Amino acid sequence: MDLGLKGLRAVVTGGTKGIGRAAADIFAEEGASVAVCARNADGVKAAVKDLKAKGVNAYGADVDVADKSALQKFIADSAAALGGIDILVANGHVYPEVDGTQVDAAYAERKYLYRNLRNGQYEDVSLTGGSGITANAKARGFAVGDYDNDGDLDAVVNCVNAVPQLLRCDSTLNRSWVKIRLVGTKSNKTGIGARIKVVAQTGSPVLNAKPGAPLTQIEDVKSCNGYYSASDLRIHFGLNDAKKVDLVEIRWPSGQVDSLKDLDVKHLYVIEEGGKILKNEVLVVAKKKG
Repeated sequence: MDLGLKGLRAVVTGGTKGIGRAAADIFAEEGASVAVCARNADGVKAAVKDLKAKGVNAYGADVDVADKSALQKFIADSAAALGGIDILVANGHVYPEVDGTQVDAAYAERKYLYRNLRNGQYEDVSLTGGSGITANAKARGFAVGDYDNDGDLDAVVNCVNAVPQLLRCDSTLNRSWVKIRLVGTKSNKTGIGARIKVVAQTGSPVLNAKPGAPLTQIEDVKSCNGYYSASDLRIHFGLNDAKKVDLVEIRWPSGQVDSLKDLDVKHLYVIEEGGKILKNEVLVVAKKKG
């Protein structure tokens, strides 16, 4: 199962020890939030306590991972608890032999799409997401990026023994956004491991914050974000109705911290370690075929 760590930065490990716990620790070390589920209430409580003691944003629950409805609820609950954007879940059983058996799962499954209601809750909008979401597929992981440069995020899903699927978002809402692409000098060239903070007045309420408070978003630059999946290294921040970006702060693996203020929305900024803007451009939207 791939939760699409881009933006959400949360991992469902499915366990409190062994491989599951090792996965939680690895993702936590890379700056991800971690959600732990297992049929072991004491183990989950201990794992979450230990992760929080290490400064990790963690959440856990006693869940039977074989119960699909319980697992779906856990995903929504953990996302609300940990914070994040909308959620896309790509599914597919690991054994084709389950088809034709009494197991409550199929080899090819539909995806799940949850809309962030910005009040700590999520709405399941899977059945209105179109055939790309509702059609069964032998999905494994997916990468996220602005495939056509139109300012919203698309997804490419990799499937077993099948061609990849392109889930193309063609939103007409015309929201604001900014994209940041990093170029390291003292750090690695692509800025892997850097943490980007973006602050802007988006015109939308922020949960548990004073009215009028700006929205702060934090994203890490990662080489991959799921099973055989590497997302766009142009880190995307949705900004709703913002007229400008108040602050971009970059913490590089080298320890260097760069701050840039009053940047334009709907622009791609290529920023070199040290704070130099190498490129500031308006993206050219790709033409649709047909």
